[in-house]
Amino acid sequence: MGTLVFACPATGDEVSTGIEMDLATLEQLRSEKIYCPHCRQPHHMAAIEYWLTEIATNVVSSKVDHGATPCPGSR
Repeated sequence: MGTLVFACPATGDEVSTGIEMDLATLEQLRSEKIYCPHCRQPHHMAAIEYWLTEIATNVVSSKVDHGATPCPGSR
């Protein structure tokens, strides 16, 4: 699975759609249009550059250990 990203042909900007899919689904979209928020126009998928980006799976914990001794020099 990955997130669908495409290059807007009008602005050259990389646009992340936030839509997650697999490669088989992506290949079925070649005849579809996708709306571009950068130039506010629809683009034919067959005529633009597009790809899937991998989704990050590492999550940094924001949990704080209040019993820990602070490092020297920290406030």
